[in-house]
Amino acid sequence: MTWQECKQAALEKMFSYPRPGQSEEDVQDYLSALPAAASEAVQRIAAVRPLRRWTEFRAGPGPSRQDLDALAWDYKNAGNLEAYFEGPEGLAPLRGIRVLGGRWLCLPQLPAAGRVWLAYEGRPFRLTADTPDDWRLPLEEDAAALLPLYMAGQLYKDDDLRLATYYMNEFEAGMYALTPADKGVLADAFTSESGW
Repeated sequence: MTWQECKQAALEKMFSYPRPGQSEEDVQDYLSALPAAASEAVQRIAAVRPLRRWTEFRAGPGPSRQDLDALAWDYKNAGNLEAYFEGPEGLAPLRGIRVLGGRWLCLPQLPAAGRVWLAYEGRPFRLTADTPDDWRLPLEEDAAALLPLYMAGQLYKDDDLRLATYYMNEFEAGMYALTPADKGVLADAFTSESGW
């Protein structure tokens, strides 16, 4: 869903989209309030379904310590630790990584120099008046579909409290149904870390 599609859906729920013969000035109060309401919704959604992101960097050989804030501008926390090392022998899961103090990524002895791919949970993004209309929201579709409900529920309170409450109830029901996405390594076989 693009930011324009999200705004349009929220305005339609509030019966406030520009109709033929109307300009955007007729709905300007709503348009200027949409980014803040959408950002609030993203905060709520990210609490239920963390925003899983990836970063890559060069490391090795040998052990090292990396500053996670420097590796990923939107780093929030490590979540389920998952990393891969891409060296001369290809891509392989990286075992023995640790995060200290929520900030320092400690890598084990690497056999050679190569790229490390690290999964992390990103901070929720903020929408502003400068967000481009064609920007695709970095949310899965089932989560993105909840934004217009929250936006309409928050902004339509003064105009129609009954309908605003209905939209907020739909949002809450959608949040309840929003299951966390699969995270981490998925495999069809058991692998012993100790080698037995």
